[in-house]
Amino acid sequence: MSNPEIVNLEIDIFEFAGRGEEIPHARSYRVRIDHHEVKVDTASPTGKELMSKVHKRPCAFELIAEYVHRENEVVEPDEKVDLRKHGLRGFITAQKEIVTILGSRAHTRSDLASIRIGSGWRSEAVLRYLWTAQTVPVPCYS
Repeated sequence: MSNPEIVNLEIDIFEFAGRGEEIPHARSYRVRIDHHEVKVDTASPTGKELMSKVHKRPCAFELIAEYVHRENEVVEPDEKVDLRKHGLRGFITAQKEIVTILGSRAHTRSDLASIRIGSGWRSEAVLRYLWTAQTVPVPCYS
């Protein structure tokens, strides 16, 4: 049985935002993230789900919702986004200034090591050293 509210199979939210129209219910939505067009099968994905579409992790990048006639908003990884929200054009990502990585030296929850470093070309080398020295598992868990 089909849902009578669904008017289109796929909606491009950028086009609707440009025309100033309300976004109807659909089976899937085309969304722009950093100039990449991705398909999303729900009207309310999480920030983490959207970032995974462009192969970025929330520990290193922020997701920012762009609107036509209002200020941009940062979307948290576990926050649900309403893709049908009036004026939503798409999303951009921004590299975080400081990346926080949680790992475990003794592989127990009580002995968590937190590493915070700034972004930049030296960050990768510093992290490799710290992972080796502290036996911290693969970084940037999300």
